[in-house]
Amino acid sequence: MKNQNLTIMGIISFLLFLNGCARVHYVGQSYSPTTDIDVFYSEHDIQNAYTVIGHATSSGAFLTSNDDIQNNLIKEAREKGADAIIIKDISTFTSSSTDDGGDIEKRQIKASYIKYK
Repeated sequence: MKNQNLTIMGIISFLLFLNGCARVHYVGQSYSPTTDIDVFYSEHDIQNAYTVIGHATSSGAFLTSNDDIQNNLIKEAREKGADAIIIKDISTFTSSSTDDGGDIEKRQIKASYIKYK
């Protein structure tokens, strides 16, 4: 009985960990990786001329903070060779679970990746 409880707790912990991870979905061009990424919340704040190289969406379940989601977007932007990201939308939505029909609250951030000219 003790081993069964440990196994169940392990499975639950693993599922909660997976549920908390933020994933990034990117569509756009890629360049050589960069190291420094500027973060903007409005196009009006950008002083340099730029071009949009792609768009990304990152989401995570209730255990994932907006900071974690934003950090994943920044990491992906570095890998794609962006110079900056523009946070476009921050939202929370409910998604149905396929296993038990229950609802899961998720957080989502959409961003544009830009390259300075």
